[in-house]
Amino acid sequence: MTEIIPITRTRTGGATSAAPGPEPTTWAPRQVYVLFTNPEETLGAVRVAGRLATAMGGGVTVIHFRSIGFGSPLEHPAGLSPVETDAFRARLAAEDCDARVCVCLCRDARQAIRSVIDDRSLIVIGGRRHWWPTPSNRWRRMLEAQGYVVVFVNEASEERQFNG
Repeated sequence: MTEIIPITRTRTGGATSAAPGPEPTTWAPRQVYVLFTNPEETLGAVRVAGRLATAMGGGVTVIHFRSIGFGSPLEHPAGLSPVETDAFRARLAAEDCDARVCVCLCRDARQAIRSVIDDRSLIVIGGRRHWWPTPSNRWRRMLEAQGYVVVFVNEASEERQFNG
């Protein structure tokens, strides 16, 4: 993405300062976030995020927003998150991507995003495109509405690409 900055000229033809307006900003995220949806879709998103992070010189963080009901304490949730299981970690290690795993315990995942992920961050979500709204598509739309840059990885097309 490029931004065009008009330069005003003086009568002598020399360049002066940039035109009045907001200062141009550069968008250079170093961290690529992968939002956990389910193990298969998330691993497809990790493949793509790993390539993006390598190109940008950054890292990959897999985040699972785990909603805890109001009747349960946040400090002691029942059970493990799917990203904390040995099976998921082994499959993540097999993807040859050095990814950090983060579990965010919260009451409302959609409100917790701003406290965990920086503004203008790159977020990769794995999912399947359907004619009805899926949880992955709802996440994508909500994150884009909040100003995040979202890459949606259609798992079905990823499988075709890698398997022939």
